[in-house]
Amino acid sequence: MERRFLSDSMQRRRHCRSVASSSIACCVAAVVLIRGSLGPSASQSFLGSLFQGEPGEREKGVGRAASRRSILAVPLLGASLGLSLAGAGPAHAKLKDKDVERITKGYKNIVYLLDNFDEETTICNPSCKRAPDAVRSYLGLRSTKDPLFQLDKMLLTEIDSVIPGMMDEYQDALEQWTSSVSGGNADAFISSFGEYNPGGGKEQVEKYILRARENVEKAKGVLEILAKALDIQL
Repeated sequence: MERRFLSDSMQRRRHCRSVASSSIACCVAAVVLIRGSLGPSASQSFLGSLFQGEPGEREKGVGRAASRRSILAVPLLGASLGLSLAGAGPAHAKLKDKDVERITKGYKNIVYLLDNFDEETTICNPSCKRAPDAVRSYLGLRSTKDPLFQLDKMLLTEIDSVIPGMMDEYQDALEQWTSSVSGGNADAFISSFGEYNPGGGKEQVEKYILRARENVEKAKGVLEILAKALDIQL
């Protein structure tokens, strides 16, 4: 039973990573074309509403409104590949202050988690046990108000802000960010139930929470690359 549970979980994680990476690559290319065709001002409103949703919708549930738009995003952006560039590429623009704050604050939170990992992922009341869900919280998966909540969708709308010559690194980093967050989410989830599955126990809890930490470390490194591409000082 345990092996089947873990096998199914790992297969779902690999599938999600594959789909996410393909979607990111497609969306980045399409966003660049949208920027070139419509211009930064006209395209900003379209891309922002597409990926982030309306304020009222975002408050109804974590990822609910945005997930519907994400499903539509790939075909819509893919269709934009037929748009004419009109002889102009995206100009380098300055990132919004609120978005800079999201990245810098989210990065600091990740650094804090890694520096205090055992303390942040352990609850004592009075006996102590692991709390893997803390990893998901620090990765922006538990609250719409977290600075890292749907960070990839925000970054897709800020192609204009990428330093010239770093677009390839930016695209790769976006794919790696999605993969790291997805992996950390899956490993933390498996760790949370590792002790209750047949054949499971504290060893399984520790095994997967350490894997979750590895993904957090990857996310930290990726965020550093993204910040560099956006000319942000961390």
